[in-house]
Amino acid sequence: MSELRFIRVVALMAFGTGILTVGSGAMAQSFLENPAKNSLVSGISLVSGWKCSAGTLTFTVDGGAPSTLSYGTPRSDIQNAGACAGLNVGFGALLNWNLFSDGLHTIRLFDDGVEFASTDFVVTTLGTEFLSGASGIYELSNFPVAGQDTLVRWDQSSQNFQIISDGYYKLQTLLSEGRGECLESNSLTTGATLDGATFMDTCADVTGQLWKLVPLGDGYVQLQSMLSEGRGECLEGNAVAATSTLEGASFMSPCGNFTGQAWKIYPNGNHFQLQTQDAESRNECLEGNAVGATSTLGGASFMSTCDNVTGQLWKLVPQ
Repeated sequence: MSELRFIRVVALMAFGTGILTVGSGAMAQSFLENPAKNSLVSGISLVSGWKCSAGTLTFTVDGGAPSTLSYGTPRSDIQNAGACAGLNVGFGALLNWNLFSDGLHTIRLFDDGVEFASTDFVVTTLGTEFLSGASGIYELSNFPVAGQDTLVRWDQSSQNFQIISDGYYKLQTLLSEGRGECLESNSLTTGATLDGATFMDTCADVTGQLWKLVPLGDGYVQLQSMLSEGRGECLEGNAVAATSTLEGASFMSPCGNFTGQAWKIYPNGNHFQLQTQDAESRNECLEGNAVGATSTLGGASFMSTCDNVTGQLWKLVPQ
């Protein structure tokens, strides 16, 4: 192998794309990247790789019915490494690994019916083809390095855990988007709006609208605004009743190990519903509401029977 060709091979390996075979001094013309050999797969992800030229690409798992691979994704890394002259050489197909049993499987790739790649991999599932209605945010301590923690959240659409920011978010409902309003944490102080209840207010760069998620364990989090951090206060879901604080409006209260402060974030389409551990038995979710004389509790946010209504469909907007 010439020195130049050897350098190109090493460079390609450094890209992490790998090489199927290198024979007679020639570089491989295709590679299956995902799933990698003996890798662990779960949830929904891509079968992917690259091939310098292709006809009709298909794949099978354990010799089952063939499925089509889309071909033509731009792969400048492969072109720049010199493996392929062309740019649009990537292939891929989205696959739900939950459709297969737990354990070892084999995937084979074909070009016009001729096999050009294969590998073994291991599937792990949660025992169902598509897990719905689950929620959980968890903290990975000392990851990816010592002294650094990472938050992960169960993502229903990908059937897997996704990394989420440990920074601040604004909380906005589908109902409030059109009004440009975000959840304001407020403060139980004399003269405060709505006597200190949380409420939807015009979105602005203010500390009372910047929220962070504080993991509690078992998938629950506390919701704390930047404004409330110094006071050691977290969002209390409350329960609507004449005898409740603020008659049941949600409010900021000293953080503690309380079921009314332990929140889960449940997926609902492209949004989320927010539910406390205390409200689970009542099937109640946080209602954003709209400030007004005729609104429930004057427009304060409150816990209401969970329903597919725009005032309960929240989104987290990273800041």
